[in-house]
Amino acid sequence: MNTMKWAAAVIILIAGTFAISQFAKQPNVAIVYSSGNEIKQITLTDGSVIWLNYNSEIEVLEHFNDNERNVVLKGEAFFDIERNPEKPFLIQCNNTITKVLGTSFNIYENAKGVELSVESGLVSFEKRSALFDKAKKTLTAGESCSYSENTGEIEKKSNTGKNYLSWKTRNIKFDNTNIVEVCKILSHDFNTGVECRGDNLDDIAITTGFNNESLENIIEIISLTINAKVVEEDSKIVLLIE
Repeated sequence: MNTMKWAAAVIILIAGTFAISQFAKQPNVAIVYSSGNEIKQITLTDGSVIWLNYNSEIEVLEHFNDNERNVVLKGEAFFDIERNPEKPFLIQCNNTITKVLGTSFNIYENAKGVELSVESGLVSFEKRSALFDKAKKTLTAGESCSYSENTGEIEKKSNTGKNYLSWKTRNIKFDNTNIVEVCKILSHDFNTGVECRGDNLDDIAITTGFNNESLENIIEIISLTINAKVVEEDSKIVLLIE
């Protein structure tokens, strides 16, 4: 009995070691695109177009477009993938892998994990660990899901938020949106800290829209709407409600 247990333990150890080594074997990086303090559009050799949000990075792996099209994302990007059924496009981000043949979607890596929102086509989104533990979701246009780094779970949603792509389109819509969430969206879209302070913030919401407006104009309109004073504090815009 002890011999059988020992043999089983050796098999598990070997399998785990093999899994880890396979996961760790990543092709060398061929080229890196970084956005820095701007939104950058890049076109890959296969014709796919990627928009990088502020402070984001795409690593195109070696032998891209041979059998598969592999990239690594750090930050946020919108992908418009050139369709090729023979060469799947794979994006590694945090502990997730997104796989498509040809479609458009947004991937956002944040402090909580990874969020995926699909604009068109069919997208496979899965979690992988070194020991092949994985959960997989399939999404179509208008659907989204999120991977939690804390729980390791993937949650699928039936629809996406109105402003998941506003950082790229600059088309922002607020529909009875709480002012704290408004500030959060503006901070994300413009790469600038925006904060609201005052009493009863949970009771303050706005309904309006902006199309290609500057942050300065948006802040001015919102401050007039909620009767707030605008001050700059440590490179941050603060809306003070008295």
